[in-house]
Amino acid sequence: MAYRKLILERDEQTATADYTHGKIYYQSDDDSPVYICESLERGWRDNVPNESCVPLGTYQLEPWQRPNGDQVYILTGNGCCISPRNLDPGNGVTRWGILIHPANRWNELEGCIAPVSEYAGDGVGWSSKAALGRIRAALNPHFSCFAGSKIEIRAQTGDI
Repeated sequence: MAYRKLILERDEQTATADYTHGKIYYQSDDDSPVYICESLERGWRDNVPNESCVPLGTYQLEPWQRPNGDQVYILTGNGCCISPRNLDPGNGVTRWGILIHPANRWNELEGCIAPVSEYAGDGVGWSSKAALGRIRAALNPHFSCFAGSKIEIRAQTGDI
């Protein structure tokens, strides 16, 4: 397996100005979606860095080690980059450092995505570290090279 594609299907019907939630799947080898966990994000705030959920679209997904040693994932492409020195608003690159990392409340996020095992309502979820572990297992259990992996963020369609 060269790469895996994650799908974050955001429930925009229940989104508020503060938070939104969704479901994360991976696309299996036969292209069928396999449920992994729920997700939490901040609400849509016109793509303001550190305040808004991630815009709909498809992003590259790479392993990333935070300064505290946590192994998480970072999104690149589609207007996102790793470092603020790579921002280029003239070419549409306006966000940086968007991570998939553990958090159990929407207000613990700064424009990132938190996987949660269970959505409890009102922007709260449970067992975020366990959910991130399930994402890691779906992508690559060794947290190493999985070149080409992507995440597609889309509005809930009911097709899954």
